[in-house]
Amino acid sequence: MILAHTIKPNIYASLVGRWLRIPVVSSLTGLGSVFIHDTLINKVLRKFYQWAVARNSFILFHNHSDRNDWIERCSFPISKTGIIPGSGVDIHRYKQNAQQEQSHTAIFLFLGRLHPDKGIKEFLHAAKALMHDFPDFNFWIAGEIQQSDFKGDYEEVMDLLNSIHRLSYFGKQSAIHDLLEKVTAVVLPSYREGMSRALMEAMSMSKPVIATSVAGNSELIVNGVEGILVPARDAHALAKAMIKLSKMPFDQLQEMGAAGRLRIESYYS
Repeated sequence: MILAHTIKPNIYASLVGRWLRIPVVSSLTGLGSVFIHDTLINKVLRKFYQWAVARNSFILFHNHSDRNDWIERCSFPISKTGIIPGSGVDIHRYKQNAQQEQSHTAIFLFLGRLHPDKGIKEFLHAAKALMHDFPDFNFWIAGEIQQSDFKGDYEEVMDLLNSIHRLSYFGKQSAIHDLLEKVTAVVLPSYREGMSRALMEAMSMSKPVIATSVAGNSELIVNGVEGILVPARDAHALAKAMIKLSKMPFDQLQEMGAAGRLRIESYYS
């Protein structure tokens, strides 16, 4: 049996398994950009992907929305599918070590690839809208940026990165735990997720989260319990969520963080 993980290995393994008559189980960590943007090339890629895995023995998804979407698009039998709760989190590594103390400043961390589909433009526009009226807000970004991921708006993103007051860009980081300990909340305004590792790690660290109400996120987060959910592609709603969270009493923020930690311990560790 072959167990394949993520898009390219799923395609290659499925074709090899079909040729050699070896059973294949695919793990679809998320449907990604190909299923977000309805372009001609994405339609072709979706058809090819669906054809490649059509004869697989079983397909694992990270959330119910992805599974339902896949079944609806390609008539794959639901009896040959299953749900696994993401890739899991090491709760012993990702835990809050230091005692959290009340602060008069707020640090909002965007954690993930600086990719359009991760909502980096929305985060930057929200930060720009808030930087003058909320001098106690700090905006941190940790993640890799590649020009090839952008079409005509790469220069816009770079200009925003260099012009927003109190914005710190750390690039790609390996010591995420150290950053998470220092922030008020993690923000991920993505357009679609499988099951976000960044959000799960933040919640495991007892940090409130602000995320979009899209596939994956809406199964991980209950709005108002572990964090705040906002519509995708809406920088104004994102900014309002940051303001709302900053005005919460310290005890409420701690309760929100504790709820996130409990959810990760209970379902994703």
